[in-house]
Amino acid sequence: MKNFRLIIAGGGTGGHIYPGLAIASAVQAQDPDAIIEFVGTKRGLERKIVPQFGYRLHLLRLSGLKGMGVFHTLKALFLIPMSLIYSVYILLKFKPNCVLGVGGYASGPLVLMASFLRFKTAIWEINAAPGLTNRILSKFVDQVWVVFDEAASGLSGSSQKVGMPVRKEIEFLESESGEKFRILVFGGSQGARGINRCISDLILSKPSWFEKSKIRVQTGEKDFEEVSSRLYGIEGVEVFQYLDKIENDYKWADLVICRSGAGTIAELAAARKPALLIPFPFSADDHQLRNAQSLVKEGAAELIEQKELTPTRLSEFIQNAMNDRSKLIKMRENIAKRFHPGAAENMAKNLLEKIK
Repeated sequence: MKNFRLIIAGGGTGGHIYPGLAIASAVQAQDPDAIIEFVGTKRGLERKIVPQFGYRLHLLRLSGLKGMGVFHTLKALFLIPMSLIYSVYILLKFKPNCVLGVGGYASGPLVLMASFLRFKTAIWEINAAPGLTNRILSKFVDQVWVVFDEAASGLSGSSQKVGMPVRKEIEFLESESGEKFRILVFGGSQGARGINRCISDLILSKPSWFEKSKIRVQTGEKDFEEVSSRLYGIEGVEVFQYLDKIENDYKWADLVICRSGAGTIAELAAARKPALLIPFPFSADDHQLRNAQSLVKEGAAELIEQKELTPTRLSEFIQNAMNDRSKLIKMRENIAKRFHPGAAENMAKNLLEKIK
């Protein structure tokens, strides 16, 4: 198909943006003549990330409605009509063959107006608990994609289960072997203070299993100085601000302790890594908890909510994991079932062949 025109709308966080970019890249790999543009907001990370990949980015003046005070909510409501009008302008000027919403409030106005103007539309829900925007949009779009089976019940109409694109470097990693049990701890690119402080307290207490393990901790920028200072010089402990090539860290690790965003879960599945999930307690619609509960139900991970996270509880989990390798093997097998090879390529093929 020549001159296939696609708009990808959404963003806010890397968990929405990078998969959208992966889909865009897969579309262009299958159709080099495809023309793709993105739509986001000035408040989201897409403003910094998308232009680096050479795509044009349209910015809506828009902000979220949930969990805000009265003044902010009124301001957000005031901005909606303007964003709807600008969305119509973008659509009529670009004339896309399809509009894909990848989640976040930035996708709302553009996808909604595209549906009203009879453009082909699709949305993609990456979490087990659908967000407000996708719950609304599912009533109007032509196609709904989900990553978690549980998401389908929260969306209107029928849905198709698809995977979550991950970087090629993470797919089919071969794990390293070593004498000591290796634990990777991270809370996303921004870090996670609750996890950082708990693992630091635990390491400083030096439990009995500590001499038989190695630990890598990724703190994020804000906590790096504090954590690296507290743990300085402790043998077997490495502290990083950011993991530039996390595929190497997945390859190294026997166990991962992390948040439960959809992107992280997809990487765990691709790397086939057993994990202890500690959901971010303030995620929209509590979607990280729902994501984690979905994996626990399948025997693919373990879960400790942050309100229950203590050095003692964490130490007990790690010691049990070290003593029961068969359980880790089972978790590894179960989480691998979540991996969908070529997810971006399959979605690109769907867009190019079925939505035209």
